Amino acid sequence: MEIALIALLEEFFQLVKSRITSTSTQIFIEQFSLFCKKYSIIETDREKFLKSSINSYNIKYEDETSHEKFDKLNNLPEFRELIDNIKIATKEKKEIDILRNQLFESIDKEEFEKTIFKEIEKNILETNKDIFTNNKISNLIIECNRWSIKPNKIMSTVKESCKDPQIYFDKKISVFSIAEFIN
Repeated sequence: MEIALIALLEEFFQLVKSRITSTSTQIFIEQFSLFCKKYSIIETDREKFLKSSINSYNIKYEDETSHEKFDKLNNLPEFRELIDNIKIATKEKKEIDILRNQLFESIDKEEFEKTIFKEIEKNILETNKDIFTNNKISNLIIECNRWSIKPNKIMSTVKESCKDPQIYFDKKISVFSIAEFIN
């Protein structure tokens, strides 16, 4: 494998492993909707606000009172933090999508499959050391699904990696649960 491709894969895996999970992003959007419902902000203005927050452009709301309502919400620290989390998740997704598209053009599926399975194995072996490993493994398995890698191949890799006697039993159960849930 050429050096540029290796660097691209390393950057890609690093972003995938550290990204905010899709589940968390959905929860952020649901929380945002709850805030908006509480302040009686109409759906179209919610969407406009989110898009403008992420892309930093000015908007005109359909409801004249929406601007004031969003000003009130922006005074709440938990709402500002929520918007920041949505921005971060959106930025991460865009970066990963760009790298994924570059990989689609640069590597064949079998080579990618071998590489991501090695990454999953490496992270499974680190489950005892890092409390965030389950999230990393989860994100990598989700990425396997995006590349249409068959679930039985993923589970086989997970099972084989978990045979290592150094991995604590509760960590093995946790990893199996993640793999089964995602697949």
